[in-house]
Amino acid sequence: MKNKYYNKKENRRCDCCVHGVVSEYLEDVFCRKKGIMDKSDRCIHFKYDVLKRVPKSSSPKKDFKPEDFKID
Repeated sequence: MKNKYYNKKENRRCDCCVHGVVSEYLEDVFCRKKGIMDKSDRCIHFKYDVLKRVPKSSSPKKDFKPEDFKID
């Protein structure tokens, strides 16, 4: 079964890796295998961690009508 939430090419980044720890103060990732890496880098030691992925936020609906706010 194909997973529609995970795109192998898009999410293969150091900030989604088991070995990487995202820095609070820098725009870098501390990798246990390679050292300091950029968030968008990748290496051969990549292992995906589901809990580190940040989903894209959806934009709120902007075309509201007055009828949307009425309570019947």
